[in-house]
Amino acid sequence: TELSLSRDTGTRSLNLHTGRGEHIIRLAMTDPVINQFLGVRIHDPAAADQDTVERIYHLATHDEPLRFDIEGPAWLRVDELRNMQSFSHYIAVEDGWQSIRLQPDNDHDEALYRLYRRSAGTPPPPSRMPQAAGTTTPVPEPFRIALAPRAPSTIHDDYPLGGQEDGTSSIGLRLISRTRVDDEEESRRSRFRENFAELRAEHRYFDADNNRYWRSEILARLREDGDPVLGFGQHLYHWPLSRWPRLQISANLTGFIQSPGDTLPGKASGTEWTVNANTRALLHIPVNTRTYHEPALTLFGRAMSLNRNNRYTGASLDRDVFSRYKAQHKGGIRLSDYLVHKPWTDTEWYGQLAVTSNEDFNLASPDNLETRVGWRQLIGDTDVDVGYRLRHYLSDNDRARSSTRNDLRLKVNWMRWNLLQQRAELNLFLNYDIDNNENSVFINLFLHGGNGRGLRDFRQSDVRFPDLRQRNAPHSANRVSSP
Repeated sequence: TELSLSRDTGTRSLNLHTGRGEHIIRLAMTDPVINQFLGVRIHDPAAADQDTVERIYHLATHDEPLRFDIEGPAWLRVDELRNMQSFSHYIAVEDGWQSIRLQPDNDHDEALYRLYRRSAGTPPPPSRMPQAAGTTTPVPEPFRIALAPRAPSTIHDDYPLGGQEDGTSSIGLRLISRTRVDDEEESRRSRFRENFAELRAEHRYFDADNNRYWRSEILARLREDGDPVLGFGQHLYHWPLSRWPRLQISANLTGFIQSPGDTLPGKASGTEWTVNANTRALLHIPVNTRTYHEPALTLFGRAMSLNRNNRYTGASLDRDVFSRYKAQHKGGIRLSDYLVHKPWTDTEWYGQLAVTSNEDFNLASPDNLETRVGWRQLIGDTDVDVGYRLRHYLSDNDRARSSTRNDLRLKVNWMRWNLLQQRAELNLFLNYDIDNNENSVFINLFLHGGNGRGLRDFRQSDVRFPDLRQRNAPHSANRVSSP
């Protein structure tokens, strides 16, 4: 049977007479048009009114979940009846036959499911555009107003474009007057004082993609006694494992070279050098929100051109190029634990215990034991670090008797920022040797560039209280237009 519908005819009725049993009635539009729909209402006078509707559900329990196979690709809609309400979710079925398993959640003993499958079929025939009768109305031209000519705006950026990704370069001047740096200078004759000026150039870079800090340095020393010293350093701090984000691996390589001069009678002068290397595994372990500790294991070694100084006067040979202690301890292992408590955001209390082996790498028979305690405090633009260190050297093949060294230490660090996030930094370090009533003084002046990188390339051990330092740095609008 075919019916013609239009806007004028409106709703039309069609009576169909059917026999007993089940029948299928198909309705279709012979000439479909986009956005045109056919609404159908079916009324069966012979059917009795029903107050309820029965629906069939699949029952699933924890012991007997609902299992079935379905051919993909397809979309599977799963309706679950809970408290007389139906909740739906969808499952994307991949190509081929797939096994599906449904079971109730942990809060229910059973679940009722109805399943609907939608798969790719024969695409429908293309619809034709409706043909509107009548003539078209031409579209008027757009209304335009001529704009007054404008000169291009000149934009000034406080941070010149380019270079922000290159890291932070620094230059520094250090004035140093130090006494013994190791344990071997027990006699007044050996405990000479070193005075020198050191010019340094450093470059730091934080590789955010690989979570690494790099630091490179070169230096030159002008000594009061002896000829100049040249040195270099390369340092890497890395967090290699995403599963262990608090595990840090570091590697350090440093070297010094000098032509000391001031040879002993009958000895020839030469070029002396030393290269130091160490690698460390450190684990940052929070104790609570204000306290953490860092156990660390360090493996170190060095190569030296001199094994014994029988060619130069002691004062002319830089202690970083040669010392008797370094010559007798060219390798070893160090085990330490560093504890920090922060009662306030601008205060740190810290302590450290460490044991260092001899060249046999045996921590059960160590070379020395060390402990440190101290207090760091940020006061405006200055942080102050007051500490005490005790180091006990045990008697062994290289040392006739044991000795203990006690030091009081004071560090003062002042810095000043400019609007380009660059800094001037002035450091003062005083070390008082209680046992010998001697002082060592270190004065450092550094200028740090960075072109807007701030403290991004500096580790926490390089700059204390970095969050407060960065927050208190002066800031301006990053980009402004010229007047």
